[in-house]
Amino acid sequence: DHVRYIPELLDEIVAYVENNENTSLYYSELYKKFEERLCAETSIDNYEYLHGILRYLYADIFDFGADQITKKNCQPISAHDRLVELLVKNGPMSFVDVRSKMPAMSDEYMDNIIHNSDKLIHWGGRRVNAVANVKITEEEKQQLLIVLQRLTSENKGFCSSGMFFEEVEKIMPNFLEHNNLDEVSLYFTVGTVLKSSFRCVRGNIYQNTVPDSIASQVDNVENRNVADSDSGETIKGLYATSITPV
Repeated sequence: DHVRYIPELLDEIVAYVENNENTSLYYSELYKKFEERLCAETSIDNYEYLHGILRYLYADIFDFGADQITKKNCQPISAHDRLVELLVKNGPMSFVDVRSKMPAMSDEYMDNIIHNSDKLIHWGGRRVNAVANVKITEEEKQQLLIVLQRLTSENKGFCSSGMFFEEVEKIMPNFLEHNNLDEVSLYFTVGTVLKSSFRCVRGNIYQNTVPDSIASQVDNVENRNVADSDSGETIKGLYATSITPV
């Protein structure tokens, strides 16, 4: 088939890649950035098509991988690493704000990246943060561990996020204030920094020795209680809208 394109538009795309602060960009986000003009002015109607035409015309300028275009003599950077850099630079961000900087990043894709990362934290309410942004000393980490060990030991191996937050608020108010942590963000933080000892499941924190079957039973009971009452629905919903760390 005949390929219809405008050299000036492709030159703009090339300049965008060359001047971008990132060493590499995904074809999908590059296409999304220029989608309106590409569809209106050319026959390029998907990112794979864009990949092909760029590779054909500019193989001497860029390196072309399966998913990314990379500046010559540079290492490609993964979506995960770009997200970490973005958050370290800007602090916690909503998924919407992340997509304004990384247009091809869907909610599902972002959830999966965060879920499998030890450098990222779900921040509640469709927000994300970098672990590096949470200023926690080894002493503070040990204090959190002691609190959780006591609370979960007193409650058959688990405690609620609210119970944990109340205890931390009493003994570590400066830690909460310094990191701007509320109940939800504290929950997700410990789910990451203390994951070797505890796991977080839909608003509760469990000792890792507690079987998944027990955690599921607790969750089923609490879901019924939430359905019967307006109280707690909002906080439960915040946990449900994010993949909780395990």
